[in-house]
Amino acid sequence: MALVTRNIWKGTDMGSRLGVLIKQHDGWEMHYDHWAAQTIGADIALDGFEATMQRVRQMEPLGIDTPFEWNQGPLVKGALLIDQTNNTVVWVEESDGLYLPRIINALVERTWPGWTAVWSAEGKDGVLAAAGVDPDPLFTPFGYPGRTLENTPWFGPWDDFELPDAMSVLLDNGTLVSWRGDASIDDVADFGPDAIRSIALQALTRSRQGEPPVVGRTDT
Repeated sequence: MALVTRNIWKGTDMGSRLGVLIKQHDGWEMHYDHWAAQTIGADIALDGFEATMQRVRQMEPLGIDTPFEWNQGPLVKGALLIDQTNNTVVWVEESDGLYLPRIINALVERTWPGWTAVWSAEGKDGVLAAAGVDPDPLFTPFGYPGRTLENTPWFGPWDDFELPDAMSVLLDNGTLVSWRGDASIDDVADFGPDAIRSIALQALTRSRQGEPPVVGRTDT
């Protein structure tokens, strides 16, 4: 669900929004916290089952009755499934790149005796799948088909800010062009190879003309 658009948008694109699904033999509980998605992995590992359940049930309603209506709820950045029918907890959070998920899983299985912990490598889609929901019919592909190169200073070395990421493109002639920007693999995929090559050529040309330097350029 990282690359999807929702049919209904509730709230603003601020916060660290978490959706929680509790699956029981007699139905579902659905909860929401506007700030919990950044730390939910560490939280459930440290808190254990009882404290986690108490905390979740103090959250506000997610606004839907079953996970099959997920696209009608708020846009979330993290998800937690507590499946009491098979004692499995499945989680994904906004900051899971900060530590190894298998460490969280090992800790959860100590603080949740008798439970199996699963980190969803497929993001929120994987949490939905674990809940028995096929996410594909719920969402339409997200992206920028035909995205142009207009207004892309954040992708090149020309932005006013010190940008966090590094990009490298190897041109056909063997020139390696590297620069600082603000990009993700999603951005690279959205632009496509022709646009990325065009940005690399622009970065190289502008650098040779004395504009902000390309980092680590190697000419052959």
